[in-house]
Amino acid sequence: MELSEDDLRGFREREEGMWISSTRGDPDWMDEMLAAGFMEFGRSGRTFDRVTILAESVPDHIDCVIPLPGLEVRLLEPTVALVTYTSIVLGQASNRISVWRHDGDGWRLEFHQGTATATPVADQGVRDRLVSGIRGVEFGTKRKGYDRSQVDALIGSIADRVERGEVVTSADLRDPSFDVVPQGYTKKHVEGFLDGLGTRLDADAASS
Repeated sequence: MELSEDDLRGFREREEGMWISSTRGDPDWMDEMLAAGFMEFGRSGRTFDRVTILAESVPDHIDCVIPLPGLEVRLLEPTVALVTYTSIVLGQASNRISVWRHDGDGWRLEFHQGTATATPVADQGVRDRLVSGIRGVEFGTKRKGYDRSQVDALIGSIADRVERGEVVTSADLRDPSFDVVPQGYTKKHVEGFLDGLGTRLDADAASS
């Protein structure tokens, strides 16, 4: 049995939908895509199941290169398809493999795995945009606020680590213990930015 152009287009749309916020963040779409026994081994080494994926928080934008490079589809059986491709998220490349099974009503994702590639991606544009956003953040000041040099040092350190391609999560932003000083950065601005950045970094780590 050979796959038609429509079949191939459908697999590409489903795989790329996993990397687009409007579909990845749509619980109805994800519920339809994932098989009951879905399992994933993430690039980070973490294991995910259907419940975990459906409950995850999805950022407003996923910095993944679309179209997915090198996407190929091969039928293992008439109702089982193997999809392979490379994902490039924040400048980091991973080899990806998905197993889809047709249950009579449609194709469902049974298994997915991401493995970091040995060679770094030459084009760092995606990751550079995130780094630029971190470095470019500006906070207001108040008569009493967080010590500006301490906040700037943390922000700079996180930007440096992301720029080097390290996996950074919200745990790296937790309890920074900034001193409160005169004419410091507004607390709620700093805390809001760190909360949002932590959510974004966690989502990127989980999706990789």
